[in-house]
Amino acid sequence: MGSVNKALVAALFLVQAAGASAQMAPAASPDAAAAAARSNLAGGIVVGGIVLATVIVAVTGGNDGLDTVAIVPPIVPPITTSTTTATATSTATSTR
Repeated sequence: MGSVNKALVAALFLVQAAGASAQMAPAASPDAAAAAARSNLAGGIVVGGIVLATVIVAVTGGNDGLDTVAIVPPIVPPITTSTTTATATSTATSTR
């Protein structure tokens, strides 16, 4: 929840900064005031979208699918075979 709190505080500061800059801007005419209000509304929508995305990532943990575990079949070693070769020699002697 620390990330959510940080995101909310950052969004609050952004909204306050936008509001302060809008209040300091000279309003020469009602048209300029209306334009500033529309600009503030657009900025608020953008900041709200950023905060919403940040909250979603913080709540879901930013799952990118890399922490899933694939099912791997066990490794079975090959069956050992042995081959036996027998060699027989015989010596025959004959007497005549």
